[in-house]
Amino acid sequence: MLFGRIRSPKRRLGSAVALVGVATIFPLSIPSLAIELPWALGHRFPRELDWKEARTLAEVVRRDGLTDRIVHSYYDSLSAAMAVYEPRLRQQYGHWGEVRPRLDPARDIPAAAKVYIMPVPPDDPALMRLARAGWLRVHDGSALTSVVSLGELQPPQGVAPVLAELISEEAAWLARHAFNNRFPPLGVALSPKALAELRARRAEQRTHAGRISAAVLVYANAVEASRPEIAAGLRRSVRAWGSVANFIGDETAMDYLSDARFARFQENARRFSREVLALKTDWIPPEALNRAADELFADFFAQD
Repeated sequence: MLFGRIRSPKRRLGSAVALVGVATIFPLSIPSLAIELPWALGHRFPRELDWKEARTLAEVVRRDGLTDRIVHSYYDSLSAAMAVYEPRLRQQYGHWGEVRPRLDPARDIPAAAKVYIMPVPPDDPALMRLARAGWLRVHDGSALTSVVSLGELQPPQGVAPVLAELISEEAAWLARHAFNNRFPPLGVALSPKALAELRARRAEQRTHAGRISAAVLVYANAVEASRPEIAAGLRRSVRAWGSVANFIGDETAMDYLSDARFARFQENARRFSREVLALKTDWIPPEALNRAADELFADFFAQD
């Protein structure tokens, strides 16, 4: 050992302390000190998973007899954590993307056959609006996340104008008000008040993206019978908007987007907000809307 060659105990101790200090403050990879310090002070930031939330959501699935359905979670690790408390739970996507099958057999299962973990509070006004219309059933959830299933099948002509308005409003909000989910300055991470304010702002924009995911889910269910190929694309969009909610609103995904990519996301959201209004007059998505959605997701999930 290198330190074994140092005969003086004091020098050996000093060298060890210096090495630890350099490795902590100037590591070869991302420094951990900024992340470890808030946890050491009891702030529990950043939080990868909230196990209490996972237990609460799992209990809702069990209580309402939903364990026979595949769980489609907006964030794969959350449903994996739920399975700790409900072993019968089957999730559509595994925790690690590297071990998923190339062709997902659950991809072709109709939307109504699944139960959804949505990044929207159970008492959210927009979610309640969809539930009152009979398009969704909100089973319950945690403070920020809901367990949702689909209601009775609706004709697409009836739901499309309402959903178009809702989706447009939410996308426009993200284009105007959303901020990039970056690791905050250490002063914010160490201040309970500032950290609470940051978490509230993150939760707000997470909810706006989650509302879009919920609305797209209702739309996918409405077109399932008459245009299954459109429904398949919409089901993929449900997952994509859930991932957007995760990356802009959860602490596990901080620093995923560069500021330049986030600016493109807001510009794409602005364009998507305009194009989706075409569904108010024709329930079949026009090519301009499809291109706007494809480019939004391609830019958002691209690698810098």
